[in-house]
Amino acid sequence: MTRSLLARWLEHSVLLRRFAPPALRGELWLRYCHNSPVLIRAGKFEPVTVSRWVSRHGLLDDEDRPLQVRLHRIRATFEARRDRRSWTGSARATIDPNHTPGWKATVT
Repeated sequence: MTRSLLARWLEHSVLLRRFAPPALRGELWLRYCHNSPVLIRAGKFEPVTVSRWVSRHGLLDDEDRPLQVRLHRIRATFEARRDRRSWTGSARATIDPNHTPGWKATVT
């Protein structure tokens, strides 16, 4: 079974997260900047950085073209997984009356 790109990135970045300031550890896109006063940064990568990474690692799509990595989709998956984990066991999960068993709307 193939692991998702998100799973591979999280595995790849685990060491960097250990050294990141606490405020950055939960961020998805972390990077080490050896030529900057701020050594660990979070945030979006430039498109040229992503395309160079794809080329360097020889990532191809099903038609043997360079893989188009859509970072916003990976971020959405990351945030959905993170949010789903935080709702587990939370009373907030049953607040919505549209999803509460036995609740019926009355029209007046």
